[in-house]
Amino acid sequence: MAPPNPAELQWVRAPQQARSHDTLARLLDAAEAMLEEAPWDQCTVAALVARGRSSIGAFYARFPDKDSLLQHLHQRRSTDGVHTADAALASERWAGVPIEPLIRAVVAFVAQDYVDHAGLHREIVRRNSTDARFRERSAHVAGHVVRLMALLLEERRQEID
Repeated sequence: MAPPNPAELQWVRAPQQARSHDTLARLLDAAEAMLEEAPWDQCTVAALVARGRSSIGAFYARFPDKDSLLQHLHQRRSTDGVHTADAALASERWAGVPIEPLIRAVVAFVAQDYVDHAGLHREIVRRNSTDARFRERSAHVAGHVVRLMALLLEERRQEID
């Protein structure tokens, strides 16, 4: 499956100044933090902008609605996931490490991420069942991780019974 087309996120107006980038990052961080406390449908725009130290006007200058922010948050998380996988699963990082400690370390890392970001993951799973854009981004990240893990396991083929 091809990676999601970045043009799908056209409703997010790109910030023009460093201050705008900071505002966008604060709004995304606020949304992610709020998902750890309540389901997305209980998060309000007013609470998001207050937590993100922003304004209603700044919010609506970037997003037509709250769900657009969630789409952008998932895009950020997906992009970060691919970059994290590239770094965490780089072959040279695991050179000489046997298969069992490799798998234990990767499973522990993924499990801890699910614990640390349970609210976000819960909303992503929920949205995957109803939104093709979420499903495609999630599948792209999962496929990328699986390909990298397969390469690491292939390097250790002789250890597999």
